[in-house]
Amino acid sequence: MGDGLAPLPQKLIKRILQLEFVEMADLLPEAWLLEETTMEAQLRRQKGPVTDIAVWVQCYATLVSTLSIQYPDKVPEFMAYLATIVRCQRDYEGPAWVYMTGHSGGESRPLRTCTGP
Repeated sequence: MGDGLAPLPQKLIKRILQLEFVEMADLLPEAWLLEETTMEAQLRRQKGPVTDIAVWVQCYATLVSTLSIQYPDKVPEFMAYLATIVRCQRDYEGPAWVYMTGHSGGESRPLRTCTGP
């Protein structure tokens, strides 16, 4: 990404491109800048749903920029999904948009259910 941040770890890029489930919190720069060399570092990382829309959009932008490498023709669909989530957050009170993303703390779903080729 051209935002001055360090590049995503190759391990994370590989998981994304293989359409494996990735927690949105794993796409936060502070999550992937920490080396996963100790159990203590892993335990300090945020887990669970991202509930701040601005943070979610940042994570989603990282996800889409990575997916666009392998699926450039899907970018309009990815952006339409982003617009739907932002509109839901704007139009409905409470955490409705979190439930729309499918990552509200319930059962984890693989990425392909939302973005499969």
